[in-house]
Amino acid sequence: MTTLLAGDIGGTKTLLALYELDASTGLTLLRSERFPSADWEDLAPMVRHFLGHGGPSPSAACLAVAGPVAGGQATLTNLDWQLDQGRLQQSTGIPRIELVNDFAVLIYGLPHLAPEQQTPIRSGIGQADAPLLILGAG
Repeated sequence: MTTLLAGDIGGTKTLLALYELDASTGLTLLRSERFPSADWEDLAPMVRHFLGHGGPSPSAACLAVAGPVAGGQATLTNLDWQLDQGRLQQSTGIPRIELVNDFAVLIYGLPHLAPEQQTPIRSGIGQADAPLLILGAG
């Protein structure tokens, strides 16, 4: 089984969750925690704190960042954090970390939503090759 770390990194709050991935059962939430982002000088100490409270070590992490991401680096829109995938890997011990814009990760997940997790904005039958839409505050 594989252990994964997922994160939603924002200027106000950061949500971290540890999951176990099993080929037959899918994802199982092991633990999650909410942190006030401004209480931390950087993301790495927060992740180390979260992981230090038990559970298996993740083999990979995907962190959705509220801000632009390019070349493995991210700048948060409402917090003075400069994130770097390589530096995070070294300082947290997680072998593989990917930083992704928070809206982009929502778009990647759209095809995996169950019908009860969706709200139509127009009646009709969806087309598999049609553009997808994400709306959000900010």
